[in-house]
Amino acid sequence: MCRAKGGTRSYYHVFNHFKENGYITAQTASRALSRGNGPSLVYHVYHRLLSWSHPDLCYPDIQPTCDEVSHGVMLFLLHLTSLGVTMYKKVCFDGALPPLKQSTRLARLEKTRKRLEAFRISHSGCLSTSLVPERMTVNRWENVLQSRTLPTNLTLVPENHFIVPAVYEDLRQRWSKENILKALPVDSSLRMAANRLASLPWADVTIMVPGEADAYCAHFAKENACSILTNDSDLLLYDIGSSGSVILVSSMSLPHTYPDNSITAQGICPNTVARRLGLDSLLPLAFVLQSNPGIGMGELIRRSKIVDRAPDPAPGYSQFSKEYQTSPSILVDNIGKRYPQSLDTRVSEMVAQYLFPETYSHDASPNKRHNYIIEHIRRGGRVTCDTIALENQSSLSAEMQSLLDQLDVVQAKTGIEVDCPVFWRTFALYTIFGLQTTPKTPDLDQLKRLLAHGSMSNNLDWDDVHVLAQIQSVLYSLRILKQLLGISEFSDRQATQVSAVLAHLPPLHVLVRSVHEMKKESAILPAKDAINQAILLWSESSDDHGRRKRPRVSAGGTQTLKSGDSRSTYHKPTATSRTWPVRPQNIFELLRHQ
Repeated sequence: MCRAKGGTRSYYHVFNHFKENGYITAQTASRALSRGNGPSLVYHVYHRLLSWSHPDLCYPDIQPTCDEVSHGVMLFLLHLTSLGVTMYKKVCFDGALPPLKQSTRLARLEKTRKRLEAFRISHSGCLSTSLVPERMTVNRWENVLQSRTLPTNLTLVPENHFIVPAVYEDLRQRWSKENILKALPVDSSLRMAANRLASLPWADVTIMVPGEADAYCAHFAKENACSILTNDSDLLLYDIGSSGSVILVSSMSLPHTYPDNSITAQGICPNTVARRLGLDSLLPLAFVLQSNPGIGMGELIRRSKIVDRAPDPAPGYSQFSKEYQTSPSILVDNIGKRYPQSLDTRVSEMVAQYLFPETYSHDASPNKRHNYIIEHIRRGGRVTCDTIALENQSSLSAEMQSLLDQLDVVQAKTGIEVDCPVFWRTFALYTIFGLQTTPKTPDLDQLKRLLAHGSMSNNLDWDDVHVLAQIQSVLYSLRILKQLLGISEFSDRQATQVSAVLAHLPPLHVLVRSVHEMKKESAILPAKDAINQAILLWSESSDDHGRRKRPRVSAGGTQTLKSGDSRSTYHKPTATSRTWPVRPQNIFELLRHQ
């Protein structure tokens, strides 16, 4: 089983001690894995690809993209398949965060904010130019199974926060046998293994579970006496049975010295380690270590035995142990029926509050209409909470009509097909610059370069990075809106039409393409033509050296989209004219304000 997660606790130095003293031994990955921790695997692949980055690359080109990480995860799983290692249960991804983990989320947000702040200070002027040789970034994912220490100068490189949902989506929809074979070099030794795959080899085993994936991984390891593939040391604290083990994905490597080309890995059987220490489990040891992180090994074990054998639990120990229960909320066989599998984690959390109110809803009243939601957000040098008012149905319908109008303006002025990624980036730029007049509004040449190369001049600077982040924010908000409409009972005319248009959104690994991927895409003729068409949105109504007049929407009827689907029609406004006001740039805000 695979589980993916961003960080680990300080337990590893303890287990390194156990390794040095013979408690833990290396093994060859040859038996079946019960379960994998999806996010752990994703972040492991991300950091391994980062470690193999070309030394001459700078940020942001040095950051592995969603597409590269997705390729890397595919290759990782294909390697395991070629060696006879079977993911015969599930690859679990986290769904709704349990309420008791709210403080953990805030701590992670603060940690991320501090890293970003430190990175920004240390890279005030060191950004990639627009002339990055293709050889520096091509097929970086081929090194995914070759271990390499992450260089010190890369430790602050910001993580790509879209990689987990992108990989989850690709494992379920993108990585068919046909697409895997297309991605592999013609001389790859893995083509034989790929030819034996099912049509969508990982679609059925890739699942999103309510809550964290740990409990599901632990449950299946215990039930099937098998291994969990993860980098999350928390899995060592669950009851995974006498034969269950944890294989550290970070220890997995494909040494060229082995004649059978097998993968070596570090495996830990928590039950065995605890028994050798004279403990019933490793929970007491982790509890003592959390309270006394600098304690010596001998004293740590002595105090752990006291906690383990005490007739009454030590203060705080019961609450600490509760976090590591192995009882899943629902049985895995029913997850697909009871828990939506096509959502990103944040939307999944909202659904969980409705499906499992006793666990995820504070007032256990899922049918009660709330007046607001609370959003945790990073703002400047702090993480804070925003209270966002919820509008009524008529207001939402009006805002969705406004969104349809904006989409229609972009499509009518440019003629770009909605299946083209350039259309969506053009729409994002339109919401950022086209609906308001600001002193920093780019001119036509800058807009064209931004669409084609990801920067407004030859040298990428922090203004470009900020605009690219705004584009991603708009596009990801559209993706979230698409998912919310897909699961809601809100089905008026506007909602149906918005859903029809958003059905053409590209997959996430395309939606959030990096700078060098945008440049590569713009070299292809269809994209190059689309970029030239995109500029028509501004050039036909520009004056005063590129400053735009706010567009007016003229009368019309309906317009059919490219796919030919009968649902794929969207409204073209019938009003004779409409003057666009200055509006917010975030799509959620667009839907909130009229």
